[in-house]
Amino acid sequence: MRLVHCFILGSVCVLLAGLVSCCTDEDTCVPVPESNAAVVPVGKRIVADTGDVFHYSVNPCGLVPKSSVESFLGNDMTEPSFSLLYDIPPRLVCSYVAKVTSPDGETHGVNRLRIQVVDETIAGEFAYPSLDTPEKFFTIQAEALHDVRKDYELVEGLGVPAYREPSNGNLHLLLHGYYVQLASEISEKGKATDKEVRELQRIERNTQANVRFAENYLIGKAR
Repeated sequence: MRLVHCFILGSVCVLLAGLVSCCTDEDTCVPVPESNAAVVPVGKRIVADTGDVFHYSVNPCGLVPKSSVESFLGNDMTEPSFSLLYDIPPRLVCSYVAKVTSPDGETHGVNRLRIQVVDETIAGEFAYPSLDTPEKFFTIQAEALHDVRKDYELVEGLGVPAYREPSNGNLHLLLHGYYVQLASEISEKGKATDKEVRELQRIERNTQANVRFAENYLIGKAR
C-alpha cells in the first residue's frame, strides 16, 4: 500500500498523493458507498478515500444474532450498520441503535452498542511493522491506554484477557483469534442532579452493559 501512517492516540492520518485524511474512534468511518455495494464481494472492504482493499474473516454484525442484540438493547432497533474504521489497525465495526420507549410509546432515550473487531486476516494484511496479529494490537492498545492516556483498568473474572477504559467503560477483549472492543451507551433512568454523579453513573451503566454483553453473547460462544 502506498500509505504513510502516524499513530496518534488511537487515530490514523493517511497521507496519499498530498491528501490527508484522519479518522478517530468517534467517527463513522468509510462505509462502502451504496453505489458500490453490489460490486463488493462478501469478505472485502474498500477504503473510500484511497481505494485500498482490506479482507476480513470475522463480520462483527454476524457475531451475535440480531434478535439477541435487540433483546439486549431494546425492541425498537434499527438495522445494524457495518463499516470499516480506517485506523491502526483497520477495524470492522458494527453499530446498533435502539430507541427506549415508555409503555405509552413515548421515546425517552436511545441505547447504542458498537462492536469493533480486528481479526487475523485484516491484521495480517495490514502488516504494520511488528504488528501483524490481533494479539499484538490488543497488547499495544493496552500499553497506550496505560502509559499514555492513563485510562486503563484490568478486568478479571471473564475467562479471557480483558481490560477497560475507566473514562467511558469501553471493554477490550481477546477472544479466540480476534480482538474485540465493545462500546455501549445506555440511556439513563432518572437523572442525578449533580453533573459529576451523572457522569459516573453513565460510565458504570456502560461498563456493566459491556461486561454483560460479553459474558452472555461473546465469551461463551468463543470457548
